[in-house]
Amino acid sequence: MFVIATLAGYVPAAQAQQRTIRDELPAASQRDWDDAKELYGAGNFQDARIRFQQENDDTNNPRVLFNVAICWKDQEHYWKALEVWNKQLELKSKLSARDVTRVEGAIAVVEPFVSTVEVQVNEPGAKLYFDGVLAGTSPFIGPLRIDVGKPEVRLEKEGFAPEKKTIDVLRATPAKVSFDLIKEGRPTKVTVNIEGPSKATIFMDGVEMGPAPFTGEVAEGRHTFEARSPGYETAQQTSEVVYGAPFALSLRLVEAKDEGKVKIVTGFEDAIIEIDGKVVGSGAWEGVLPAGGHQLVVRKDGYEDYSADLALSAEQERKIRVEMVAESSSAWIYWLVTGVAVSAGIGVGSYFVFRPSETSQVTGTLDPGLVSTSFSF
Repeated sequence: MFVIATLAGYVPAAQAQQRTIRDELPAASQRDWDDAKELYGAGNFQDARIRFQQENDDTNNPRVLFNVAICWKDQEHYWKALEVWNKQLELKSKLSARDVTRVEGAIAVVEPFVSTVEVQVNEPGAKLYFDGVLAGTSPFIGPLRIDVGKPEVRLEKEGFAPEKKTIDVLRATPAKVSFDLIKEGRPTKVTVNIEGPSKATIFMDGVEMGPAPFTGEVAEGRHTFEARSPGYETAQQTSEVVYGAPFALSLRLVEAKDEGKVKIVTGFEDAIIEIDGKVVGSGAWEGVLPAGGHQLVVRKDGYEDYSADLALSAEQERKIRVEMVAESSSAWIYWLVTGVAVSAGIGVGSYFVFRPSETSQVTGTLDPGLVSTSFSF
């Protein structure tokens, strides 16, 4: 099954009478909307989501929530996307029939990839996180939505040692997890040294502890120590600190590679892929490139050359789906989305590309399948 996903705001010609979301926003908010759209197009889904959420908070326009959910989906937090779409449906009286249909369709596609988990906690007021995203505060009255796969579940409360677990979550099978938080233990002397750079900053359990070398008292228990320095890979080690036993640790930092990873998909086996004027493959290509700007060109007989600037940051991973446009002499124009041709003139709905197995349960992380399409806001 192949379904197409776009940000809300695209209006097919046949439905041009409906205003775009941007047109509904106050003039002062339209620039912020454009900024959010550009961030999304650049693959910066987190910042785009924050901007779209701010637009919703400022304007109370429920149509904006669709884009908030799209960004959560592309960050691979499908339970959050489902939560936002359900919230949008609660405001269906303010939505058009077309918008309601689009939201209901998106929910129907995502639901099989979201399950539930029953969480038992011995302490009230503890914050629960699924893969780093806040899911709620204890006590929990009923099951919570959670992504299928192996999510990290973490519980935190001030004055208690944080606890995290990785659990197996299967499709349509409720999961269970329990926590027994323990008050932070007695202080023990800890020393952390570094090897490599002349300067570095020490972190414990994600909290900055000061410059290296670090010496101080730390509560007994299991802790994760990190050393960070610009231009170097973060060094990390998790160890048990035992009361009465002085603890010493040395972390070695190595220089970071100034390069990133790129995956290019064209949908045509015979499409020639060039990067910076050099042919690197056909159909699809995946590899490492130096950080910075690059020129991407894709050529195929019967289609216009595709050309784009490719910006890559150090350690960044980018996935690019190339849209080839047939030459003007062709009778039809196709949009290619992960190898599926969709003829021009079809109304593009706001959905996703998923490839669920029909014969087995999903236990891994779902590739959200970001679709690059041409549309107007």
